[in-house]
Amino acid sequence: MITLPGLDVRSDWRIVHDRLLDDFPDVDDVLATTTPETLLIVYRGRAEIDEWLDALSDGVLHRRISKSKTRKAFPA
Repeated sequence: MITLPGLDVRSDWRIVHDRLLDDFPDVDDVLATTTPETLLIVYRGRAEIDEWLDALSDGVLHRRISKSKTRKAFPA
């Protein structure tokens, strides 16, 4: 299990799931949990925790920046 402060599992899961599966061949799956800010990473071999956290942070930050730009372009 890996916890990333600020992670919203409901809205961020898909992006981090796809990112980890694309970038890390030893990651077999990324599962959402009911524990806040926490995902379960299923992997083979050595855990690459620091690299996973970097990818998670980058993926979530990118999604939030994109979402923020969309809101500014199309205000409610």
